[in-house]
This record gives sequence, C-alpha cells and structure tokens, in this order.
Amino acid sequence: MKNLTQEIINEVVITANEAITFLNKRATTGFLIYAEDTLTNLVPFAQMAAKHSDEAKNVLDNLNKALDCVQTGKDVELLPEVKAA
Repeated sequence: MKNLTQEIINEVVITANEAITFLNKRATTGFLIYAEDTLTNLVPFAQMAAKHSDEAKNVLDNLNKALDCVQTGKDVELLPEVKAA
C-alpha cells in the first residue's frame, strides 16, 4: 500500500506543478482555468492518499494552498518535491 500511496502522491505533485508552471509562465485566462481545473481534480486523489500517509497530508495542504492562490489571484508556488520512502 505504501508504494501505491507514494506513486499517487508523486503523480499529484508532478501534475500540479506542471499546471502551476504553465500558469506562472503565461498567466492567461486559459491557463488560469486550466490550473484551477487541474488542481481541483487532484484534490480527491490527495485526500485518498492522505488517509494512509502523513506525507500525503502535507501534499494535500500544499495543494489546497495552491488552489486557494489560483482562485484568489495570488502568486502560486510549486509544490515541494516528495522524498522517496
């Protein structure tokens, strides 16, 4: 189970950071919508992983902070990389 949880966490971080990078490089309305949609879609996966890992809880917190920044028009920082177990 730890391997699967770790893989889910890694994929959530990679996908979120890709969306954030697109938004930060070119802050158009399209990329804003893309980033918000992507981050919103990742939340359930992070929530499932957070039930099994404290590290995933940190990822979920960071994901929610990034989503809040996107929704309120603040600067969005990349999510920290997750260390391998």
